[in-house]
Amino acid sequence: MAIPAINVLGNPNVTEGNFQVAIEDLRKSVIGSGKAYDSSNTYSQYDTCVSGGIVYYSKIDSNTGNTPIVGVNWGLIGDLITGVVHNVGNETIAGTKTFSTSPIVPTPTTDFQSVPLRSTNITVNVGAGQTYTTINQALEYLSGFYPMYKKSGVTATINLKAGFVMAEQVLVSGIDLGWITIVGEDAETIITHTALTTAFIGEYPVFGVDKGGTSPVIGQLFRFNVEKVGGNKHGLMTFGAGSSAEVLPTKGFIGAGVYGIFALNGSTIKANDANCSNAGTSGIAAWSGSTINAGGANCSNAGTSGIAAWSGSTINAYQAIINNQITGTSRIRVIDGSHIEAFGINTTGGTVPVFSQAVNTLTQNGIIYQ
Repeated sequence: MAIPAINVLGNPNVTEGNFQVAIEDLRKSVIGSGKAYDSSNTYSQYDTCVSGGIVYYSKIDSNTGNTPIVGVNWGLIGDLITGVVHNVGNETIAGTKTFSTSPIVPTPTTDFQSVPLRSTNITVNVGAGQTYTTINQALEYLSGFYPMYKKSGVTATINLKAGFVMAEQVLVSGIDLGWITIVGEDAETIITHTALTTAFIGEYPVFGVDKGGTSPVIGQLFRFNVEKVGGNKHGLMTFGAGSSAEVLPTKGFIGAGVYGIFALNGSTIKANDANCSNAGTSGIAAWSGSTINAGGANCSNAGTSGIAAWSGSTINAYQAIINNQITGTSRIRVIDGSHIEAFGINTTGGTVPVFSQAVNTLTQNGIIYQ
């Protein structure tokens, strides 16, 4: 079946106005007639056939033995229509287009693609046999959405399936993932410390945040598979002004190589009632003008100091728990003009002195309030 094309044969019986209708009628006719592609046939220019349920037309004369695919020899029947958008193939659209309803777009995979708006909460499972087998994969998927403003909020949850082992680092640089919370089905999720191989400002945290970014909310309790291993390996680390993170009550990082929760260079962490016990150096540590709210946090059995603040940093350790510490210099330590609120702390068990200096006394190292 040969057909004329607008601007090719100039057929006066097919006008710009009715050409799309004619093409659709032709497509239905070709499919209905069962004119399947036959490799033994010789097709003339504009002859049509069906392959895989798609109607093709021959772009050339004497077209023999060329399986129909869009290319030099074959084209889609709809391509004969000019000035319209087709549902397959790459095209450039000029001018302003107004949609009567918002188009639905897939999650982006590269630069300059549309981001779909998310108006409802979403949960993504991570683990063996799931669509996403790592936390990073799930975060890449969820970061392709933009949460809509609603009074009740729009949230995403990453659910770590039973048996999931974390053998990766989550490093957030300059983006806000605070609308996402990581939870788990197991009471504790094990961290494989040998997987912490990517340097992050010279350190090796499980979760790291810099350049004003916000970490996913930590709603799961993690435990290092080898506790107090050193190696600059931390549970959660934030760096720089505007960088922030939140750890939910009773969640956190047990047995960190050095610091369980670590804030540097003007960053902020909220970790009230978090669990950062058994850390190699300190459960909670703040450096260089950083702030950590750690009221009620469990920083027991640390290697050096359960809670420590350096270089003008501030830690709220109201009613913190620092039990059973038998190594190190003190359970609460201030250095270089820092201050720690330590009212009502629990320091039962252990042999290490509680404070690095007399409480309620200002020194060059700062002050510990009690």
